[in-house]
Amino acid sequence: MSKISEGGEINMTYSGILHDKNGERFVRIRFERETRSGNVSYAEAIVPSGKITANEGFDQDEIRRMADYLKENKEDIMSKAFKISSFMHIFKTE
Repeated sequence: MSKISEGGEINMTYSGILHDKNGERFVRIRFERETRSGNVSYAEAIVPSGKITANEGFDQDEIRRMADYLKENKEDIMSKAFKISSFMHIFKTE
């Protein structure tokens, strides 16, 4: 991941492929960072739009860099999320 923050390690997790009410594919993203005081800062986003949908504890510059990162890497993120979704079908029961 490119440098997003000066304030500690940021972890990014993502869902498999999801579908909105129109059938469009998207992936939910969550960035988290533990602060020095032990609190957790987080931001949630959607790919492929790169839109940040929630934020607690990140400043506006960090949010902008997260959105830029998501837009620049949306194809890779979508591809990895697709692999998760494909793998999860093995466990799906009817």
